[in-house]
Amino acid sequence: MVQSSTVLKSYFNKGDKPTEAQFGDLIDTITTNNLKTVVYTVGVAGVTGCNHNFTSVANMTEQSIQLGGTTIIPKYSIPSEITVLCITGLSGIISGDIDIGRTSGSNEYFNTQIIDDTNEIQKTVIGNLAVGTEYSIATSVFFSLTPDANWNTITSGKWKIFICYIDNSNL
Repeated sequence: MVQSSTVLKSYFNKGDKPTEAQFGDLIDTITTNNLKTVVYTVGVAGVTGCNHNFTSVANMTEQSIQLGGTTIIPKYSIPSEITVLCITGLSGIISGDIDIGRTSGSNEYFNTQIIDDTNEIQKTVIGNLAVGTEYSIATSVFFSLTPDANWNTITSGKWKIFICYIDNSNL
């Protein structure tokens, strides 16, 4: 049976002799597939088939979209990889900068990357994050885009964002 790390550690204190069942708990906990992936589709205004769309406005101001609400990444869980797959590039010669982070406009998960009118994949591996107090609550993920043209002139642009994380919420 899957157990919390506190319970597992209690099996292996100095002088303890773990039982067969306790070793079974350890194996179950280690081998349980707790790698999860969520996928969101984001597009510019007017693009269909999206979970979220940016708004059409007459400026080039950064816009952030909170993907899927406030609990994409559960409590004590760590993002391991984020991939942005371009389905449809931005209109014409327009390009923009994207960031992905825990708050609007931040880039803890994905430092600024340039996107344009080509179909491309942007990927980041987040392998060096340690579990700390910042992960003691469930977190949001924000996808932010700053175009180099007014939003209301952009007619195409659609991306899939794949967020992989290690789900430690039950441990």
